[in-house]
Amino acid sequence: MKDHMTINELLDASFGDGGPAPSPLFEQEEWSGDIVDALCEQHNFELFSWYVYYTAGAWLEAAGFPGMSSWMVRQAQEELTHAKKIFEYVLDKNAKLAMTDIQAPDASWVKPLDVFEAAYEHEKKNTGRFQQFHKAALAADDHQTASFLNWFLDEQVEEEKKLVDIIDALKRVEGDGTGLNALDHEMGEDEAPGQTESD
Repeated sequence: MKDHMTINELLDASFGDGGPAPSPLFEQEEWSGDIVDALCEQHNFELFSWYVYYTAGAWLEAAGFPGMSSWMVRQAQEELTHAKKIFEYVLDKNAKLAMTDIQAPDASWVKPLDVFEAAYEHEKKNTGRFQQFHKAALAADDHQTASFLNWFLDEQVEEEKKLVDIIDALKRVEGDGTGLNALDHEMGEDEAPGQTESD
């Protein structure tokens, strides 16, 4: 006789071939509908964020700031990456991702500073959404989703910092056409104030 038996062998020995089917050793809890709904809403918000940055890029290009426009378009692509992460997580959990309409963002800006301040306010709103979502996941004992959301919370620190640095730089060159054009050129070179290519 073997010293050790596999789990299947132990179950067979307990129930036999004709006995009742054994219960699963671990019951998988049903995923909270509220959590799924929140993920779907956040996925939609990330797509809206793409729309916000893409609209900002279009406005800046039309206003004669191609470098800042390029920066905004790169940010828009990041938002699509964020949406894709949520999309894949929901599917990995065997849930259905509900898609909803995306509203057009407000584009009533007058100068580049207005654009970046609006983007900063948008990111602060998104940070608040992730913080509340993280609390809800922990309250629901959904530690997998809470862990998943940690990446986004860390990312939001970086997103807000980038915009604060750009806003500070724009305020320093306000009224200085040469300085503003220099900043626009710098941002078109895939860098922003306070950043390096490795950031």
